Amino acid sequence: MNTRRITVNTARTSDVILGRGLVRQVAETWTRPLYLVYDAFLEEQAETLWQRIPPSARLGRLAIPLGESRKTLVTVESVYADWGHHAVTRDVHIVALGGGVLTDLVGYAASTYLRGLSWTAIPTTLLAQVDAAIGGKVAVNTPWAKIWLGLFICRKPCISMRIG
Repeated sequence: MNTRRITVNTARTSDVILGRGLVRQVAETWTRPLYLVYDAFLEEQAETLWQRIPPSARLGRLAIPLGESRKTLVTVESVYADWGHHAVTRDVHIVALGGGVLTDLVGYAASTYLRGLSWTAIPTTLLAQVDAAIGGKVAVNTPWAKIWLGLFICRKPCISMRIG
């Protein structure tokens, strides 16, 4: 398999990893406890990814029906509640599978839960790739303004994939 690693030099360095079959390869060799959050629209892709992750590394997963109207603190609180139910601790790695709304939402939740969890984005849209995944901007909307609460972060690697 050919892969390509691109280093993004910002305040902190982040890697973008590109390649066919890369998500499968990473999933099959994962050893750390993992929690998957994905766009409910991507149920089939999420199930395929989940089945490739070794059972010993699967902590939990959550499907979120998304749209811009769901990128709120209310949704973040429901993510926090699910992570609490599954006993997510700082040694758990969060994986976000979806478009820009999902990667924004999950990135914000992961960055603020327990003062910050490690997370990886598997963006499924160009916007998700350049915004939350590579650009590091994660935010949620408020009743008075769009993307008003958020931060810029440098996460763990971004794994780029093509859906469809």
